[in-house]
Amino acid sequence: MRRITLACLGLAAIATSASAEEWGFVRASANDVRLFYGVPESEDVTVSVICDPARKRLRVAAFTLPAGAKPGQRLRIALTAGASSAIYDGTVVRDKVHGGLYVEAAAPADTRIFDLLRLPASLTIAVGSSQEKVPLQGAADAVAKMQQACLGR
Repeated sequence: MRRITLACLGLAAIATSASAEEWGFVRASANDVRLFYGVPESEDVTVSVICDPARKRLRVAAFTLPAGAKPGQRLRIALTAGASSAIYDGTVVRDKVHGGLYVEAAAPADTRIFDLLRLPASLTIAVGSSQEKVPLQGAADAVAKMQQACLGR
């Protein structure tokens, strides 16, 4: 009986660590680099920053939505860490592959979002009446890679 219990606890630990959210960086192509907070190698993402380095443009995607959000609806994405914040005007869109909804906002690529993500506080993602708080601990390496790939510095 003790072996079964230990085996189940071991499987639970593996499942928990495999599904833990973390900050990551991905270079999808020369014109598509991504910083995200979510479960690596899955579609489970809380927030994503996508950059086109050639055009110096960002897209911020937040998957925290208020109840009743509809495609085409205009919503603001507010990212706050400590006393600093960045606000982006976005639109609710439907994921063409998975069918889920998220808010996406376009913005010029500048250091503002990277400076915000380097703060030692947690990051609060607010979209309409919905909020989610994620840790910034462990983000520094992914943020540095993203800024270098996106802005070249």
